[in-house]
Amino acid sequence: KTIHDVLNKKGEINRAVYLHESGTKIIPGNISVESLKKVRPEFLKQKLKDLNADFLILDSAAGLGREALASLEACDEVLILVNPEMPSATDGLRLIKLAEEFKKEIIGVVVCRKRGKLEMKMNAIESLIGYPIIGVIPEDEFIKKALVREESVFNLYPNSDSAKSYNKLANFLIGEIYEEERKKNILDDFLEILGLK
Repeated sequence: KTIHDVLNKKGEINRAVYLHESGTKIIPGNISVESLKKVRPEFLKQKLKDLNADFLILDSAAGLGREALASLEACDEVLILVNPEMPSATDGLRLIKLAEEFKKEIIGVVVCRKRGKLEMKMNAIESLIGYPIIGVIPEDEFIKKALVREESVFNLYPNSDSAKSYNKLANFLIGEIYEEERKKNILDDFLEILGLK
């Protein structure tokens, strides 16, 4: 079963939940065009109420189509993901305006696929969007390698810049300090005690 089956009135949402080896429970989507034709996204909010979870993350379709709008309506908080390019940032801004109309709390902005040069600067994105950037995920070779192996970059390459960025973002979202930041703080405290800072 997939989320598309559930939204086609073909079963209970709990039967579409699968346990990933990482311990995360997921509900996959269906990439078949036929399944998309029959989807009734307006049932999403009601179906999600049947799940028992501390955190529920919806990975919505890009843009402002009916699936994206149903996801927005079903959520309590919104995390805006953009690429460091003007078209993506302006799409993010449109989504923010819509989320504000729906009276949804906006957690912040995550910049994905950061490569370095020839892209929008982080302060320009924040200025345009009007919300803080809470995470930056670099595009590195390890993400592509993980995709080829159909696995998480976090599981396959935990020391890669992208995996560390995901970990830092996850820690932020659950209100914890990222381990590397904690180590920096301990070192700063020690240097301060010694009068070296």
